[in-house]
Amino acid sequence: MNHANDLRREHPHLKLITIEDGVPSNGPHVKELQSLDMRFILGAKASDHKALFERVGSMTNGSRKWVDDKSTTHQVEWVNDIPLNDSHPDLLVNFLRYKETTAKGKVQKFSWVTDTPIPRLPRSIRVANQ
Repeated sequence: MNHANDLRREHPHLKLITIEDGVPSNGPHVKELQSLDMRFILGAKASDHKALFERVGSMTNGSRKWVDDKSTTHQVEWVNDIPLNDSHPDLLVNFLRYKETTAKGKVQKFSWVTDTPIPRLPRSIRVANQ
């Protein structure tokens, strides 16, 4: 985290968002980012966040599903203000999960935690032709 400390020291008024893979999405790291006034988007894997994913399974603030012109199904779900883990129940994050299923059945899943509130998505989503 020395780089973030250096960056914040050199640019104390700059609005920053850090984007990182799932390795640092833990309580101490998130608290350090908060202390440096840095927003964050951190990858979150089910294998690293069992309690988080169990909580998300029982609650969502919203979800959307649509099919694009290539017959790929996209699913998004989110939960705002959920504890990061059992060790830090007071540390609330916002959770976003994305699942993509191609017409051939290939599935990809991605999930993140962030301090940025996730707004409601429109009920209908139009996908531009690419």
